[in-house]
Amino acid sequence: MSKILYCMHVGWNWIKQRPHFIAEELSNDHEVFVISDYSYRMSKSSNSYNNANLRVSNFYKIPFFDHFECTAKINFYLRRIVYRYHYKHIDPDYIYVMSPNVIEYLPRYRSGVKLIYDCMDDMISFTSSEEKKKKIIDRERRLINKADVVIASSNNLKEKLVNRYGVKKITVVRNAYNGELVCDESDYIGYKSSYNLCYFGTIASWINFDYVIKALNEIDGLEFTFIGPKHSGIDIPSHKRLKYIGAVQHDLLIEKVKNVDAFVMPFVVNELIESVDPVKLYEYINFDKNILCVKYDEVLRFDDFVYFYSTYEEFKEKIIYMMSNRGKKYSHHKRAEFLNSNTWKCRAEMICKYLK
Repeated sequence: MSKILYCMHVGWNWIKQRPHFIAEELSNDHEVFVISDYSYRMSKSSNSYNNANLRVSNFYKIPFFDHFECTAKINFYLRRIVYRYHYKHIDPDYIYVMSPNVIEYLPRYRSGVKLIYDCMDDMISFTSSEEKKKKIIDRERRLINKADVVIASSNNLKEKLVNRYGVKKITVVRNAYNGELVCDESDYIGYKSSYNLCYFGTIASWINFDYVIKALNEIDGLEFTFIGPKHSGIDIPSHKRLKYIGAVQHDLLIEKVKNVDAFVMPFVVNELIESVDPVKLYEYINFDKNILCVKYDEVLRFDDFVYFYSTYEEFKEKIIYMMSNRGKKYSHHKRAEFLNSNTWKCRAEMICKYLK
């Protein structure tokens, strides 16, 4: 059985995302050794695993040192030591990387080891610093030039990489859902005095709270529930019909959302979001309720399942429509058909073909 050194720039204890799901699926056919950047913002691990082929080792950086140039070097060299130790100890056949920064920590690896770069986000969109953007671009260029396989999580992201670095060896492997169909045959029929729209996922600057608060003030009976960890510096506005629940273990999500009426993805469309194939849309469909989502090119293929909006007026109009029409936009059959062809197992099978 071949061995993969799997380098995660998000914590294994962070909310479950693409890196977690792919690691779990790859471990069905490979020995996967995960190096995870532990997140101190999560009080405990929200992701368990029971596959003997999957092992997770957390890197515990020194808190706050990355904020200052003089101390950031300490975490930099600690990471380099940890990565090189694990490489030597594991002696992998593949190195699987999900962040350009990892190129700085990897050792010189032996001939025959294959390097895979899975680009899940446009990393330069996370910073406004031109100096940091230049560093990321330099590292990503070196990583792509060395990689044997380059994967992008969306078409828009692929086009950005092609235009930015002039390379063509990029394939798209989209996001997916966790492969466990939620059994809920109920449709929403009849009158209710309130209507609860739910968002789960990371709460950061891309959430359009202006639309949320305005809708709450203008639509009687409307409620919003937000579930997930917050980025530092993000304040959730106060409103008597806006409820915030912190991070929830992925396996317990269904209990938290079973009584909500519909899901919402109220994003501000910016350069980062334009490249996102949202994991949450797959999971929203799996939870078998109506969905309201901001409109941009990468999500148009969800048209059979989602009510789209572009302006606040459309946002408000679609909410009122869903409140007065309690049936779902899609059928149980169409839902099952879509989900069965978009599991993380399907995505891992695609990746394994490229590894071979």
